[in-house]
Amino acid sequence: MHAVEIVTKRDREHSHDEGYRRFIERVATSGSRLAVIVKLADLADNSDRSRRGRGPTEKDIARARRYEQSRRRLVDG
Repeated sequence: MHAVEIVTKRDREHSHDEGYRRFIERVATSGSRLAVIVKLADLADNSDRSRRGRGPTEKDIARARRYEQSRRRLVDG
């Protein structure tokens, strides 16, 4: 149950990009291996290009960069 709480987004954390970074930092430093694994799986799923039927937009490219930075932070611990 603790891992679910860790990966649950909090409204105040997602008001802008800095909030997303705080969220990833919270997961990375939580000490919960399960929470990190769940978030990495979520990032992989959200990064799946086959989910989009069109070529990447600027927004898609920015999102992919953000997801890659997040993935690196979670993997590096």
